[in-house]
Amino acid sequence: MKAKRTLLAFVTVMLMTIMTVMPVSAASSSSYGDGVAAQDVEFNKILILQQGNNVPNVDFDFEVSVPENNIPATAATMAVLKGVGAPTIDTVSFTVGTSKDTTSKVSGYDTVTKTATVDFSGIEFNEPGIYRYYIKETANNNAVVYDVDATDVKTAGDLYRTLDVYVEDDTTTSLGLKVTAYVMYDGKIETGPAVPSSTETPVSGTAITTTAQVNTADLDDSRITDVVKTDNFMNYYDDYNVTFSKTVAGNQGSKDKYFEFTFTVNGLSAGTKYNVDITNAVANPSSTPATTVTVAANPTTVTADASGKIEQKFYLQHGQSIVIKGLAKGTSYTISENKEDYTATAVATEAVDDHSVNVSAGDTAVDEGIVGDTTIDFTNNRDGIIPTGIIISVAGLLIVGIIAVIGFVFFGVHSKRRYEED
Repeated sequence: MKAKRTLLAFVTVMLMTIMTVMPVSAASSSSYGDGVAAQDVEFNKILILQQGNNVPNVDFDFEVSVPENNIPATAATMAVLKGVGAPTIDTVSFTVGTSKDTTSKVSGYDTVTKTATVDFSGIEFNEPGIYRYYIKETANNNAVVYDVDATDVKTAGDLYRTLDVYVEDDTTTSLGLKVTAYVMYDGKIETGPAVPSSTETPVSGTAITTTAQVNTADLDDSRITDVVKTDNFMNYYDDYNVTFSKTVAGNQGSKDKYFEFTFTVNGLSAGTKYNVDITNAVANPSSTPATTVTVAANPTTVTADASGKIEQKFYLQHGQSIVIKGLAKGTSYTISENKEDYTATAVATEAVDDHSVNVSAGDTAVDEGIVGDTTIDFTNNRDGIIPTGIIISVAGLLIVGIIAVIGFVFFGVHSKRRYEED
């Protein structure tokens, strides 16, 4: 009797286990058998830059998720199923030297376009339907404005795209399926596409059997009210320019003299490159009689070494300036001057009201994190006191002497006349 009770208990546990597992198995079973394999799909990753600036070293990452629940059909919209499996997207990397687009995708800026791939390896669909996934870009770089629009590159979006995979019954085979479209929408969409109207004729799509691009046909016709189809994520690289200039003042200041400046940045990615505009300077300065430093060429680019450091010297005369272009938002830098025997002052102007550059030392400007185009004017002054008192004394004596001579001549002539008259 005890053995029967033990056997009964074992059977009960097994039945409960089978009953617990059966719904998952049943849910995954289908008359379509193994279903149809999803193919990888590609979309564009576009980086927007200020014109003329170098492509930076910057990475972009994405996460793929699915809706919490299926989206039921309504009288006006089709049902949407939450996606199956767990697609992935590899990091998209931009590096110094990456080619820019021949034709910019954004007016007034340079653009760089790379391809991102949604990896659907091992994922199959077992029923016809629209399967939905959400793609979210990871915002982890302070120098990047994420998910922007071509008409407003400095305003961030919501970081989301919605990817719908269209799976159809393949009428050319018995109980077959085919993937016919990958459609990507701007934002995180929670409604289904419109039901075909009575005047529309449903058209069966062509089976996609290789890596595909997201559908870009009729971008203005998304079939979802107030929703835009897209084929990209677009980001703006938020960088700024630093201009530093030289002014010489004072009655002993030499406007012919070259002064040495040192531009320093630490903590960059190795190979980071900045363009330098030396239009208002001399590319290859020559030493002048007043110049005491050893001058060298002013470079048109500066590049971070293996440790991520840039330390570059520049040379300026009175009235000249240099522009270093493309410092990412938040980059800290220092510009210092060898003022020699001059009195140095500096004035910094940045296009942001609540941020300032420390120029208290006079010959050094320190920015703890650039947030706008910046101009730094370095003024060197040297005055001398002319011994004007001596000149006045000599002139006074000279005048007195002249008066004395005139007086002597006058009285001498007058005395002679009197003598002759007598």
